[in-house]
Amino acid sequence: MRAVAIIMKLLMITGSFPPMPCGVGDYSAKLAGALAARGDLSVIVLTDQRAALNTPPAGVTVLPCVKDWTWRGVAHLLRLVHEQNPDIVHIQYPTAGYGTAWGIQFVPFLLRIVGVRVVETWHEPTRFRCLPNSLSGRQPIIVVEPDYVMRVRFYYRPLITQRIRYIPLAPSIPSATISVAESSELRASYASPDERILVYFGFAIPNKGIEQIFEVADLKRDIIILICSLDSDNAYHRKLLAYIASSSWSTRTVITGFLEPENVANLLRIADAAVFPFVEGVGMRNTSVLAAKLQGTFTLTTALHRQGYDDGENVFYVLPGDCAAMRAALNQYAGCRSTSSVDSVQSWITIAMKHVAVYEELKFNNFTCKDTSHVVDGG
Repeated sequence: MRAVAIIMKLLMITGSFPPMPCGVGDYSAKLAGALAARGDLSVIVLTDQRAALNTPPAGVTVLPCVKDWTWRGVAHLLRLVHEQNPDIVHIQYPTAGYGTAWGIQFVPFLLRIVGVRVVETWHEPTRFRCLPNSLSGRQPIIVVEPDYVMRVRFYYRPLITQRIRYIPLAPSIPSATISVAESSELRASYASPDERILVYFGFAIPNKGIEQIFEVADLKRDIIILICSLDSDNAYHRKLLAYIASSSWSTRTVITGFLEPENVANLLRIADAAVFPFVEGVGMRNTSVLAAKLQGTFTLTTALHRQGYDDGENVFYVLPGDCAAMRAALNQYAGCRSTSSVDSVQSWITIAMKHVAVYEELKFNNFTCKDTSHVVDGG
């Protein structure tokens, strides 16, 4: 079989990478793996030393050697970039690993000064502290939500609007491969035939609204599975644990802690509903919702600008905090399964292809600024 020629050397910088707990870190690992799987890119990830215990995706070289992201750490980082001599540097921002350090904010600008081609991905609406990230000239910024420009502060827009390329997310959890018999056995280990299984998956932070699941669920018929870690040292986690322990839900709630992606997929597959009562409404970067849709499982979540049942996605949207509407939706749609919802989720192969198109534009000097104040197609 003829080997594929390497056309580009890519160096990805991310403050978090598995096994560090961070959604952007998980995204970085999936993207790096998908890019390496193409065979025409050399992919190196420069990341925090706390990722040293991770087994990297196939074909990806991980350098977990950044001790901190302050100015001292950034000086070391810049030397490493120089040593690797990549065609493109791709920086993921923000991540939990960066913490509150200021140094990382200036890396795109500093790399541009020495002639390095830089792509940035901004996963969240910008704040003042990342203003220096905007000063990397005419180089591209990838965003993961189509309305990103409209969600940033007005003083950023002139700096970034025409540089933005929208490329959506793909889920960090694979499609379940569990058989029908295995599904029945797994389901029976949690619930009786006349009970429903409601699942939440993701980080346990206040804006996820996890406590609302107990208001929405039916104590007589529902089993709640929380696929997350709850730590008694965390105030929000402590509140959830105390409520569960002191209520009738103590015998009808399962807290799984961390699970491997395949096991998460299996639990999402057997659930009657995946419930995400986000306080601020769902966004395109909520990969937990994408993971549930990928299993064909009915998904209940909140949204600010859309309500009702989407048959193609098998998702019911309600306004944040509307527990009555969530209960009604569960009673009507729990247990519904859909194959069309699977088709609505983009694959990492497609995501990688769209990234390579941006890299090639930049490497071969074809990147042009254009009006992206409206919804942008990342293709």
